[in-house]
Amino acid sequence: MSVATIPLASKPGFRTTDVEAVRAWVGASLSPHRFELLGRTRHIDVVHHRAGLSGSAFHYVDYGGDILETADLGDPVLVQIPLAGRTLIQSGPHAVIATPTMAAVTTGYTSMRYVAPNPRLVFRVERELLESRLALATGAPVRRPLRLDLAFDLTSPGGRTWRSLVDTVVADLSAGGPISQSPLASASLELAIIDSLLSVHTGAHSDLLHEQSSKAYPRALRRAMDLIEDHCAEPLTTADVAEAVGVSVRALQEAFQSHLDTTPMAYLRSARLRRVHAELVAGGEGVTVTDVALRWGITHAGRFAQDYRRTFGRSPSETLRQGR
Repeated sequence: MSVATIPLASKPGFRTTDVEAVRAWVGASLSPHRFELLGRTRHIDVVHHRAGLSGSAFHYVDYGGDILETADLGDPVLVQIPLAGRTLIQSGPHAVIATPTMAAVTTGYTSMRYVAPNPRLVFRVERELLESRLALATGAPVRRPLRLDLAFDLTSPGGRTWRSLVDTVVADLSAGGPISQSPLASASLELAIIDSLLSVHTGAHSDLLHEQSSKAYPRALRRAMDLIEDHCAEPLTTADVAEAVGVSVRALQEAFQSHLDTTPMAYLRSARLRRVHAELVAGGEGVTVTDVALRWGITHAGRFAQDYRRTFGRSPSETLRQGR
C-alpha cells in the first residue's frame, strides 16, 4: 500500500523497524501488549497513524510481517477492520478469522495472529461512551456488562452501512476536510458511528435494544436534548431549557432523570466536554486549554479538569500535547 493511499497518513504517527519502539508506541496509544515474530519474519516495518475524536479514535496499523500479538485491551472496545490479508483473533473461548469483509470486535485479553500483509483500520472507543449511548438509546441505565459479538459481518446490510460511514469519516480525517475541522460536526459523526455500531452489530445488548426500539422519548425531552447539543457553548440554565421547550423545570428534571438517568445540567456539561475534547485532540498552532474551555462555556477550571479526567482518562493538557 503506497503512502498516498494509506488512511490517516497526514495524522500523527510513526514508522519503525524497532520492536521495542513498537511496544512502547502501540502500548501507549492502544494497549499494553506482547509481540512475537512468526515463521519467516525476521524484521518488521511497522506503520501506525492515529486520528482522535472525542471518546474514540481511528488508527491505521501495518506490522509489515507475521506477528503474534497478545494484549489485555482492558475496558476500551476495538473494532479491527483488515484492509488486506487475514488475521486469526481469539478472545476468551471465541475466535474469528478477520478479513476485509469480516471485522473483529475485541476487548479484554485478546490473542491476534497477523499474517502479512496486514494493514488495517482500528476503531477504538471507550466503554463508558458506548454504555452512555446505549443508555440513551434504551432510556435506561446499563446494568450489565456490555458485550459485542467478536465477529462483525461487514457484508450484511447494517455492516455495509456502518463501513461506509467509517470510510466517509476516515477520508475526511485523512484530508483534513471540513467535517474534521468542525468540532460540532466531528462530534456528531462520532456519535453516529457509535450509535450505528450498537444498532447493527449483535451482542448482549441486542435484545434490550429490540425491546426498547418502539419507545420514543417524550417530545419535550428530545427537543431539550437537541437544544442543549446545539447551544452548549451558551450560558444555559435548567430554567432556560424548560422555558424553551414549554415545560416546567420540575417536569424537565424528572424527564432527564427517568429516561436518561441524569440531569439537564449534567447533560450540558457532558456535551461541553465532548466539544472541548474534540478541539484539544485536533490541536493546532496557538491552541490553549483555557481558550477552548471558555469558548465552550466552561468557566470553573477545577471542576472542568476533574470532570475531563474522569471522562477521558487523562488531563486536558495531556490531550492537547498528544494532538500536537
